[in-house]
Amino acid sequence: MRVSCFGSGKDTPNDLYEEMKAVGRLLALRGVDIATGAFSGVGMQAAPEGAAGRIPVTGYSYGGRPANRYVTELVDCLALARNIPFDADYCLRLAGLLSSDAFIVAGGGGPGTFLELIATINFNEKFWSPKKRTAILERRSGSGVWNQRMLDELQLWGVLKGEVANAIRVVSSAEQAVRWACDGLE
Repeated sequence: MRVSCFGSGKDTPNDLYEEMKAVGRLLALRGVDIATGAFSGVGMQAAPEGAAGRIPVTGYSYGGRPANRYVTELVDCLALARNIPFDADYCLRLAGLLSSDAFIVAGGGGPGTFLELIATINFNEKFWSPKKRTAILERRSGSGVWNQRMLDELQLWGVLKGEVANAIRVVSSAEQAVRWACDGLE
């Protein structure tokens, strides 16, 4: 089993970084592999750091950028996309991350993190059966708060509905995130 962890490439806020490190520790205790975007920050480095050598961590890199030191297996999406135009390495990176069994999102990320969340919603809507679970680790402070209100708005817009809405939960701790993402899959 493998869980992809999404989130900002920034190291702040510190409390969210620590929660995502706890996600990595808890996934390692369950023997669940991790996939990330390979770079730094709350979404891509914290969970692998928490797992620190106890489980495989696949990092999907793009643009020829190096991976963080906690990645044990690097997938160089730029090398895979050499003959494909239009920044296809970024798309291959997202495709690799979406091949996981479940997802944990560090709330409060930017457009890239939002794209990853929307991709899980879209693929759940169109392709995946059974639906894959997504836990959003709530950001409780600062700007860019991701919480239940965001999901409610996506439902009002018609973007999030039915069984897909039931596959996503906003949670407030690493324990809740790992439990929601992993229970029923092992």
